[in-house]
Amino acid sequence: MPSEQALFAEAVAEHRQGRLAAAQGLYRQVLALAPGHADALHRLGATYLQQNDARQAAELIGQALALNPGLAEAHANMGNALSALRRHEEAAAHFQHALGHMPKSPRLYASLGLALQELRRYPEAAAEYEKALALKPDYAEAHANLGAVLQTMKRFDDAIAHYEKALALKPDYAEARVNLGTALHSLNRDDAAVAEFDRALAARPGYKAAEYYKAFALLRHSKLAEGWRLWESRWGAFPTRPMAEIDRPLWPGDTPVRGRKLLIQYEITLGLGDAIQLARYVPVLEALGAECWVQAPDTLRDLFARSLKRAHVVAPQDCPAAVDCRILFFSLPLALKTFSDAAIPGACPYLMPDAAKAARWRTRLDATKPRIGLIWRSGKDIFDRSATLDDMRPLLANPGVQIVGLQKDVTPAELDRLARYPNALSCGQFLDDMDETAALMAAVDLMISVDTGPVHLAGALARPTWLMLSHAPAWRWLVGRDDSPWYPTMRLFRQQAPGDWQGVVAGIDAALRDFIAAAKR
Repeated sequence: MPSEQALFAEAVAEHRQGRLAAAQGLYRQVLALAPGHADALHRLGATYLQQNDARQAAELIGQALALNPGLAEAHANMGNALSALRRHEEAAAHFQHALGHMPKSPRLYASLGLALQELRRYPEAAAEYEKALALKPDYAEAHANLGAVLQTMKRFDDAIAHYEKALALKPDYAEARVNLGTALHSLNRDDAAVAEFDRALAARPGYKAAEYYKAFALLRHSKLAEGWRLWESRWGAFPTRPMAEIDRPLWPGDTPVRGRKLLIQYEITLGLGDAIQLARYVPVLEALGAECWVQAPDTLRDLFARSLKRAHVVAPQDCPAAVDCRILFFSLPLALKTFSDAAIPGACPYLMPDAAKAARWRTRLDATKPRIGLIWRSGKDIFDRSATLDDMRPLLANPGVQIVGLQKDVTPAELDRLARYPNALSCGQFLDDMDETAALMAAVDLMISVDTGPVHLAGALARPTWLMLSHAPAWRWLVGRDDSPWYPTMRLFRQQAPGDWQGVVAGIDAALRDFIAAAKR
């Protein structure tokens, strides 16, 4: 019978040749003879990692490290397994341990960078990628990943430079090509962005991420037919899905819907603002003869039930037995052929506040001066959409209006800042759902808001609304215009440079003075 050492050497040879099943059998023979053979356990775990079985890999490599904590390569592979299991904090610790033994490994620095990137520790991640590149300047993946981190940090020009270096090294690097396109899109360079997405698709036909991000750029320029078609690529680009899997056929829009019982499904990546924006299609479907069931989260349930009077509003997981087909919220524009700005169902209001609640809010507000609703911060983790109360100072200091704060989750520091202005009232803590928010919006004379979910509510209620937009706003606000085909009562104020809220607020302040003067006449 071969010795333990001979079997191990044979296993390693098979492993290096990529014959994983044979290697696994031989490693197990080694372990039958020597259960404490840490390197055999580690290498057996590594074969499972190569087969994308990270759970089994982590279990085996963990056993190896319990026997011999000094196995540097085992720490590296443990980090890879834990990263695949999305246990990034633990993965980072293993990569750091491995680097203590292998400080000249660019691969390990890049792996640690990726774990830190997943943990949103972006400056630390960038530093690790830079260490990898100092050791290996032609490391295309490290350039691409460093570009992604810099892009997240809003250092777009630096990000683009690293994407271009990655692509010079690997011209068919489709992921880097898409990331370059998204960085260009963030700088409003949409023609160049589309060209990069097309190059990515040439390198990898059918690449869903490239199609999806191309859709953003096209929709922002009202190229709606191709934009909505490519928007359907979200299913392959990201882990989006309906809130519940339902065994009803999809209605794609190419067959009559009259007489059909249609469920409009909520997607896990759908924001509240998206749902409000797209709820306008429910009356359109009803006019075509469909009976609609609309999935909606709790915060929208009462508002939708009152406003969409003929529809049945249900929870996001529900599918009543009567339903015979379904469609996703974000598939409605394509199905209903919204292929031009003029084709957008623009009749507003299509959502209605609770009249009694609105009347109660009016009694709580100052009736002697214009009441201005204000939201300065986006509820989503999209930093360039959010301003600060310091940015809002010219509006807060205006004695001719009452500022009514609709901001949710106001911080103690923000409350302290608001308390300095006698004409400011914070009401966000009383807004338990979108129905209460709609009632308060009905009680103010003008809404001023950054791009966040409630601004769609203001537009759907047909309230006069001034929207503060970042330099490269979302697709729905288009480019080069101060109005919106989605919301006729909305006026757009755009940053002229990234981060320039001061210029936006100056424009709003001037317009507000005209608004006050008109109210006095």
